[in-house]
Amino acid sequence: MTVRNIPDAKALGNLPKWAQIHINDIRLAMEAAETALHEYTDSTTPSPFEVMDLVCLSKTETVKRYVQASSMEVHSAGVTVTIYPEDDGVALYFDGDRHAGDVALVPQAANSLKIRRVLYPKKG
Repeated sequence: MTVRNIPDAKALGNLPKWAQIHINDIRLAMEAAETALHEYTDSTTPSPFEVMDLVCLSKTETVKRYVQASSMEVHSAGVTVTIYPEDDGVALYFDGDRHAGDVALVPQAANSLKIRRVLYPKKG
């Protein structure tokens, strides 16, 4: 495990005893949290839905967690996207907030698109 910003043994030995104990307690808590996180993520059952997140304990790493569900919804900026895994691919259903306007599929690259609200100019 790589721990950043922890004094080496010589520098730690020059600190007051209370500081040495405090730093050691923080290091032990961080190691326990990192171990618990890895045990949790390693024990999740794979599913069609996974959530990836950056976590920073002793080092920054990407952690993957699986979500046990038959579908998943994402809500952002008045747009709702529902995702269903299917045998031959993935089905996406999208809907906008009825008061927020229409929703559009906007190509971003060869393999990506954005689903966003369409903003119309105000009349008058």
